[in-house]
Amino acid sequence: GGVSRLVLNRADLSPRSSHLVLTGTDRNCAGGVSPWGWLSCEESVAEGHGYVFVCPTDAGRLVAPQRIVGYGRFRHEAAAVVPDRHVCYLTEDRPDGCLYRFVPDDPAQPFEGRLQAMRVRGHPRFDTGDLAEAGARFPVDWVDLEQPDAPEDTLRTDARLLGAAVVRRGEGLIHHDGVI
Repeated sequence: GGVSRLVLNRADLSPRSSHLVLTGTDRNCAGGVSPWGWLSCEESVAEGHGYVFVCPTDAGRLVAPQRIVGYGRFRHEAAAVVPDRHVCYLTEDRPDGCLYRFVPDDPAQPFEGRLQAMRVRGHPRFDTGDLAEAGARFPVDWVDLEQPDAPEDTLRTDARLLGAAVVRRGEGLIHHDGVI
């Protein structure tokens, strides 16, 4: 797994340069844009994997991986950052996954804070795949996860023990105009 950087000529879209930016990762998936560069998400929980990495978009060569441990260890699919607060929302591509968010203690230190999982108020362990109708709305809150970097693949089950909702096969997501 890894990330490549391809630079195109704006006028005719011909390639100007290309090179690796990140290597040594496993099953990188959708990821997302952030104020610090591209967030590359590992959709793997093989030993030593299951993290999000910052990939500087202006890197002119291969750079040392910057792993964000606080974003948790699970099968990451996509990440979306709220730019002014640096809160990051994260999806998990599993049939019994969760929707997560990382809330920094201080936006100036964006990778220090707490990881949380979404919970539907009044409905512990609600399975969003059982929605009766498209567009249904439910009030949510968030449960703090004590061990986001668990050595075993237990984050989603730990979250459900706290009442977190099941979000089946969470895929891509973006932040746009204040909405995720």
